[in-house]
Amino acid sequence: MSQLEPSLKYNFTPAFKQAFQRVSEVLAEAKQPNSKFGAEHVRAVFKKEMLALGMQERIQNLYRIYNKQTAEYVQLKLKPAQRRFVEECTKRDIILKPRQVGYSTLMGVIGYDHAIWEEGRVGIMAQDLATVRALFENVRIVDEFFQKEFGQYFPLESNKDNANELSWKNLKGHIWVRSKFQGYTLTLLHVSEAAFIEADKIINSMQAVSEVGWVVLESTPNGPGGYYYNIYQEWKRLRGASPFKGHFIPWFENYPEHPEEWQLKGDLRADAEEQDLINLYNLQPHHILYRRKKLSEMGGDREWFENQYPSDDVACFLAGENNVYPTAVLKTQSNYVGQPAFVGNFILDGKKVRFVNDSSKGLVRIWDLPKPGKLYYVGADPSGGTGGDPGAAIVQDGYTGEQVATLHGFMDPDLFADELFKLGQYYNQAWLNIESNNHGSAVILKLKGVYPNIYRRQHFDNITKRMSSALGFYTTNSDKVAITDNHVAACREGKFKVRDQRLLDEMGTFVQLSSEHGRTLRRQARAGCHDDLVMSACLCWEMYRSRPPSDFANESQQNAMLAGLTMDPDTGFFTPDDNFYSDQEDNWFN
Repeated sequence: MSQLEPSLKYNFTPAFKQAFQRVSEVLAEAKQPNSKFGAEHVRAVFKKEMLALGMQERIQNLYRIYNKQTAEYVQLKLKPAQRRFVEECTKRDIILKPRQVGYSTLMGVIGYDHAIWEEGRVGIMAQDLATVRALFENVRIVDEFFQKEFGQYFPLESNKDNANELSWKNLKGHIWVRSKFQGYTLTLLHVSEAAFIEADKIINSMQAVSEVGWVVLESTPNGPGGYYYNIYQEWKRLRGASPFKGHFIPWFENYPEHPEEWQLKGDLRADAEEQDLINLYNLQPHHILYRRKKLSEMGGDREWFENQYPSDDVACFLAGENNVYPTAVLKTQSNYVGQPAFVGNFILDGKKVRFVNDSSKGLVRIWDLPKPGKLYYVGADPSGGTGGDPGAAIVQDGYTGEQVATLHGFMDPDLFADELFKLGQYYNQAWLNIESNNHGSAVILKLKGVYPNIYRRQHFDNITKRMSSALGFYTTNSDKVAITDNHVAACREGKFKVRDQRLLDEMGTFVQLSSEHGRTLRRQARAGCHDDLVMSACLCWEMYRSRPPSDFANESQQNAMLAGLTMDPDTGFFTPDDNFYSDQEDNWFN
């Protein structure tokens, strides 16, 4: 041990001490006059001993990192959750974690170790240039101290410095820190804060890694939706059958970092929420005190805390400081979500609309079949066919508020109109509220005159100075704020019930963008996500608000409309008889 840097503190594991002692004896013998051993022999012995120890021993003994609290360069010591990850990691790993718990630093050390001892080609990927520079600085510090402390045992000849690249003349190992790795050849890829990086960048960069290479996606949560979220949910659903293995680290496994400094003075006086956490996770007083401090720093915003310091791997994805739908609303709505009873497509059989099960290609998901005497509402957000958001329609039971069906997929406007016609007819000639912006006007034009129940919006005409009306719902920015506020309230009060997980996911990534003074600028899907189902649900609820079931007080009107429906014995679905359609509707089928 006397050969090490005297100005630095060391705390080696027993196994490393024994291995290092053997190497030190070889070095001492090599320094003797007329020794038959040279520097290459010492290097070979050191490498053999280090490889025999394994990665976990090496990363805790050979490398130093910067400790922000003490402003010192200290040996990496694995926290319990980090140790569990090192022991359980596979070749495809996804980590969900709280903020600032050292996993980017840990992966930097692992990457350096991989480049040195396995001569691997390591890519460390970050979302922006500032983060790239910070991560590279972590790796540079590891390299600097390794050469300073162990260079006499394992000398490295560094190539000329590069701002974001590390390599050595006498090693094949290589480390790059970049914002993407398309076109590279890697044996290890670490993607830092993957939930905040575009899907195509991650996917293209992963193609740089061989089948036997190692990929680690690590991040704090960033709402439901996106590539990282989908991979993590796939692991939860498939577990051992998933390509990736998930690793979730709750905040209380890492914070507070020094529990002994959080002494309780007097009674804890835990409120109901805190007591639930204590009972559920066996939290100690120092955990509650730490949580209270962080909540105070965050202005009491529990959603923000849950996003930055997750307790479980469900609520953290629902929380966000600029989300339009509050976490409490999303949690409540998640209780109604379930798998659809049927997935398939509508077809026209003469003048009958039939449903065909086809789970592999189905545009339509059904939770509840149409029932005679029921009033249904449909909100529709058309698409242009390819690119952007898909076309979407949500069907709501007018009496229970439950979502009963979804139409979703990329369709040209004329084809979307066809599907919307069949959907509406199938659900008892449901009332349609179609967004008339952009491609919506083409959809409305095709349905006009052949479908009877289309929402007609009243508005004041500034030219004629009279009230006027137009088919469909033209959405301005202020309208979007108003109808989403109405839908949030309906979801909070349980008047609207979400059944489709895809809709709930979109609600979780639907955000409000505001100016620095707090004025709302617009509401939209977070980057890389969609809001077509959200807008369809909002339009659906707006249709309900415009013509609630109480407007149909004369039930005989509804019963007369439904008189032409009969149950299909093969499917159990209600289908129209030949006399169900008007003369205008006959034109649709001819």
